[in-house]
Amino acid sequence: MLYFTAKGTRDHVRRVHFEDQQTQANRGDALKVLQQQGYDVQLVRCGKLYQLSTAKWYRVAGPSKRPVMLPRNVRCDTAACPKGQENYTLALEGKLPQLQQGEVEAVGGRCPGR
Repeated sequence: MLYFTAKGTRDHVRRVHFEDQQTQANRGDALKVLQQQGYDVQLVRCGKLYQLSTAKWYRVAGPSKRPVMLPRNVRCDTAACPKGQENYTLALEGKLPQLQQGEVEAVGGRCPGR
């Protein structure tokens, strides 16, 4: 089941959230599709480590477009993660929130120490 919510005022949406609660083996790579469409997608933050889930923040920018932040969370059924649930939040203000405990800034497109 796909959920969609928008946050902000009626005239100024600040965040758009998409969540797919079904586990799927191959839903495609949304980040790769953005890159194929000409957007620059850069890993900027790595979330706290959990055994069956990951969170990463990406900066997405395009020609003559203002940058946005795109956090991606994946929850897996097993450690091998053959299937997972995904959710994305498009943060339209283009700024990262304050660093939380357990998060690290990405370095050179990688998560240091992970």
